[in-house]
Amino acid sequence: MATTTIEKTKASASDAPREAPRIKQNALEWNSRGFAYGSAFVRLPEGMTLQDLNDTPTVWQNVQTNAGTSLRKWDTVRAVAFDESWFIDATVNFADGSQVVLCGIKKTDAPTRAISLYEDAIYKVEWAGSGYGVIRKSDGVLMGQQTSTMPEGARAYLLSLYPKQRSVGIF
Repeated sequence: MATTTIEKTKASASDAPREAPRIKQNALEWNSRGFAYGSAFVRLPEGMTLQDLNDTPTVWQNVQTNAGTSLRKWDTVRAVAFDESWFIDATVNFADGSQVVLCGIKKTDAPTRAISLYEDAIYKVEWAGSGYGVIRKSDGVLMGQQTSTMPEGARAYLLSLYPKQRSVGIF
């Protein structure tokens, strides 16, 4: 009897619906904001799927609570997956203070990277959601709060984490 109860508990926990991650307010940037409609760019949080955008319009709640970032009907949106493996272009069909419904969604799969990013024994450069960052390999922590739009900038930051070599000269 006890085994049956434990199995039911495990089954019900795994059957629980997945909660979609919410889009952060600062993840949206306006490309242009015209009189009739605007064009926005959004970096999606890690783990968000296209299905989340379709099924859970409240993932936009943080964006919609601020007049400066809130989307309105007929705005166009380019939303890029956290790992940049895909992006969508869509139009806002409905928007209020807590949700956004998209229509005309066109998904594009991005090609995979052909050139590997810099890494050494301790750190590696990788995409950090809003730019390239330096990640410590041992625990996956983003080093510093800065990211770079180019991998070379993150590599320069990675190299700055090491002490500078002092040249020994005769004076």
